[in-house]
Amino acid sequence: MQAEGRLPELLQKIRDSFVSPIYFLRGNHEDFEYLNQLESEHTPPSAPVDPFDLYRSVPDGTVMEFGDTRIAFLGGIETKVLDARSIDGRYYEALKAMGAGSFDVLVTHDPPHGISNRLPGQSSGLEAGY
Repeated sequence: MQAEGRLPELLQKIRDSFVSPIYFLRGNHEDFEYLNQLESEHTPPSAPVDPFDLYRSVPDGTVMEFGDTRIAFLGGIETKVLDARSIDGRYYEALKAMGAGSFDVLVTHDPPHGISNRLPGQSSGLEAGY
């Protein structure tokens, strides 16, 4: 968040070489209060996180267009008890209600169920029909 010495110049050079910032969504280890504050202070679809606009936070349920590609974002993880890390069902349902073909790519933090194993014999990831 802060850069001193030669670092600000280098970070600005890096940003100038990008076509756009790097967009990210919340996972399960972010500072959720900070991200919520940023998102409430900035006009959607994303909020700058650093002074160089290298990174931008994208709120859950957002659909952004990149050329002809529409990308939807849904952060968080599947949890047994709802908390700040949890997938927000309101946004899950809203994206689902948009219907097939409403977006081309869905970016999530939680992988699809069964794509990986946490421990031998234990599948991880979001189960169908959340």
